[in-house]
Amino acid sequence: MLTASLRAQRASRFTLDVDVRIERGVTILFGASGSGKTTLLRCLAGLDTPDAGRIVIGDHVVFDSASGLNRPPQARRIG
Repeated sequence: MLTASLRAQRASRFTLDVDVRIERGVTILFGASGSGKTTLLRCLAGLDTPDAGRIVIGDHVVFDSASGLNRPPQARRIG
């Protein structure tokens, strides 16, 4: 399972504020152009850093802004 609660400000005109819980299996992410799909995926993968929040993959916390934890992409084992 993947759980993420994060906030990411991108440019002065866009803020991604998401709270998601994804069970194991195939997941489809869709939405209008500019809605934050790529930003969310980049944050989950560790390619972008959210401004605040927490990301947990399985039993492993890979990002937690409160504690300063931010595992690199290769340690997240997600693609």
